Amino acid sequence: MDALGGVVFRRALSDVTDNELERDVSGIQADLAQTRAEHAASAAERKKHLQARIDALNQKLRHAFDRAS
Repeated sequence: MDALGGVVFRRALSDVTDNELERDVSGIQADLAQTRAEHAASAAERKKHLQARIDALNQKLRHAFDRAS
């Protein structure tokens, strides 16, 4: 890489997977918060749809935490 003018950065694999998991969890939590806010401001039929999304996001979040364990 030096001959090409590049630089190599190395990190522990555990740091990479931890950062990836943190990004996944943060994204899921943000989606969940937004969906809950929409749920609170919606009509009954829309609430049913949003509740299903909230349940799916909660399940996804639990799965992410299980992967971390």
